[in-house]
Amino acid sequence: MSDDAIPAATVIIVRENGEQVPEILMVERAAGMAFAGGAWVFPGGRIDEADRTLGDRFAFDGAARIAAVREALEETAIPVGLTPVPSSDLSAGLQRELLAGRALEDLTGEHGLNLSLDALTPLARWVPRFHATRRFDTLFYVARAPDGDWQPNVLEHECAGAHWTTAANALDRDSRGEIQLIFPTRRTLERLAQHSSFDEIVADAGSHAIEPISPWVEEIDGKGSSRSPRASDSRSRGKSSRVSGAASGRTVAAISSESRARHNKKGTHSRLRVPCSPQGRRFYFRWFERCLFISNIVTRSLPKTLRSLSSATISRLF
Repeated sequence: MSDDAIPAATVIIVRENGEQVPEILMVERAAGMAFAGGAWVFPGGRIDEADRTLGDRFAFDGAARIAAVREALEETAIPVGLTPVPSSDLSAGLQRELLAGRALEDLTGEHGLNLSLDALTPLARWVPRFHATRRFDTLFYVARAPDGDWQPNVLEHECAGAHWTTAANALDRDSRGEIQLIFPTRRTLERLAQHSSFDEIVADAGSHAIEPISPWVEEIDGKGSSRSPRASDSRSRGKSSRVSGAASGRTVAAISSESRARHNKKGTHSRLRVPCSPQGRRFYFRWFERCLFISNIVTRSLPKTLRSLSSATISRLF
């Protein structure tokens, strides 16, 4: 995990309904939350000490997987990574107990449940580097929803709501301004929307190395242009696509730390591992630069005592 970011984990729970496009579970964060208030995200949260203690018995990312299982229960009462699959009533009871401070390890032992962490497949790792009061180093996992008609159970102080939706529908609603998405969630939804089954999503996850993906900002030769790594064409490694309309010579890119190191060494952008259409790149990178431009104006014009507030407000956009 990144040294100065909060370790976290999130899980994308996928359910299939016959021949329909797979649905994913998303939660709506309460508007008053310090991070991503009001945004639609996947169930997840920070990795706590109990997760680390229990995770030491499993693989190197055991703590992150356990945090993802625990957070899914706390936020939605939908179980993943547990065998045998608990009933909806038991899952709701586990949710209440966890939120009351009980440890997941104790609860699984009491109810004869076992952790089956192989049910979670690593998908990505996001480590945004924007100026913000809170920054997370988040491992994204994907897991199949348990069989049956599972409806999320949301407790008021945990989330504002939870919904099954397709990736394409969530992106469409975001484009119409009906919901809010932060950047890593939006890019992940774009990736998920390309697939028509859970197996395709897992295959895609297995075909990409889990490297930190970090949107970042830099000046390039003082020119007002943006570059973004090409995502879908393996022949474009080491190249970049040019996007017009940048402000003040700022460049915004989403690129892995390893690829960024190659860029700094060679002076070129390497391939981005998260797929995105050319239209998507133009939209998001212009949006990023506008937000950063506004952030700079606000934070420079306000007294120091108010700058932390303005930074926190702007950070929610990411």
